[in-house]
Amino acid sequence: GSLSGTLAEAAGDQLQWTIPMDFCAQLPNATSGTVQISCSTYNGSEYIGNAVIEVTLTVLPTVVPSAEETLSPVNENAWINSKGIYAAGFSRVKIDTAAAGVYGSTIKRIDISGDVTSYNAASSAVSDVLSSGTKTVTATVTDSRGRTKSDTKSITVQPYTKPIISSISYQRGTYTDGAWTDNDIGEDVKITFTLGLSLTAYGNRASISVAVGGETTQTSADAAAGSHTYYFTTIGTDVTRPLVVSATDSTGTTGSQSADIPTINVAANYNSSLKSIRIGGVAEDAESFRVSWPAIFDVAMTILGSEMTDFVVGSGTDGIWNYIKLLNGLAVCWGGYTFTGLPIDNAWGSLYISTPVKYDYPAGLFASAPEYFLNVSDCNGAYTSIGQANNSGIDLKTGTRDFFVTRTDAATIGSIRICCLAIGRWKI
Repeated sequence: GSLSGTLAEAAGDQLQWTIPMDFCAQLPNATSGTVQISCSTYNGSEYIGNAVIEVTLTVLPTVVPSAEETLSPVNENAWINSKGIYAAGFSRVKIDTAAAGVYGSTIKRIDISGDVTSYNAASSAVSDVLSSGTKTVTATVTDSRGRTKSDTKSITVQPYTKPIISSISYQRGTYTDGAWTDNDIGEDVKITFTLGLSLTAYGNRASISVAVGGETTQTSADAAAGSHTYYFTTIGTDVTRPLVVSATDSTGTTGSQSADIPTINVAANYNSSLKSIRIGGVAEDAESFRVSWPAIFDVAMTILGSEMTDFVVGSGTDGIWNYIKLLNGLAVCWGGYTFTGLPIDNAWGSLYISTPVKYDYPAGLFASAPEYFLNVSDCNGAYTSIGQANNSGIDLKTGTRDFFVTRTDAATIGSIRICCLAIGRWKI
């Protein structure tokens, strides 16, 4: 540094001196430095000698830069911007950091961290688009001495999803002079659905459009979330008509849902011009025979010259299993399980085995013990084989025997997927 001066004259044999904090300015890029103190000794007016000592001065740990963080929303969407909020999928956060050095130090960097992408920033930065929830943002300032100061603030990002149309239902009937009467063979239709909106606390509303058959459309502006009902007259009874309900909310985002309004429900119908017959509805498909009710056939069917003697009569899932049941009494199930971090450390003769496990079939699927096959479909680690225990007396129609993975040495394998295929009878 460049400071120099006289501390005291005629000081006697002792001097106590408190170093001024301004001396820190002489160390703008370090936390310590040295100062030379020279002492000249006199006996009266007679000069005796001079001594010089060097002292290390350390900048106090409390001498740190200042940092003040300000967070504000950045919204390109005009409606959300007018509300001054953070909304998931739309908003970003602007981070402004007011930072200053102290006693001559200068700011070297500002780091942004927390629930935003971490990066080195200037005094102002903007995050990526935010997800919902509470977000904490920390600005850390580093000065030329390497000293740091952090400021942390939080914001709340409101959840947002596009408009949701749910629970669509229709009812045929008659709509006259604002009065509705149910009638299963009526030409008029009442459409009911539920509109779901986000950000309703901030006044989010929607414009609704309801289209039937791609032709007749009704609209409503400034609709609130909740149940909505629309009436369409003279829709007809003999043609299935597509229904599309859409809603565009204050952000300009649209959600929609589709359904079909079928023909009236009649036992049977014949359309001579279409050469069409339908059971359980109005014939509307050209040159076809259509069945819209559950069908029971007491004799075999012939399709394209081939007699149908067997087909799937039941299917489903149960735990790890998928299964089907065939008309001829056969049942098939297949599935598997991935074992992660599997220890193979139980001594068994010259091998080591894992703890035995077994697969239980879907409850009640097999009327007798099926044939089953075990196979390894994927393995992250070496193994020797899949072994099975001799579980005498167990009911093999409910599940496999206990099985285990073997190795020639004890180890834990990362993962192994063991699959099973079982074929048996669901009826005898």
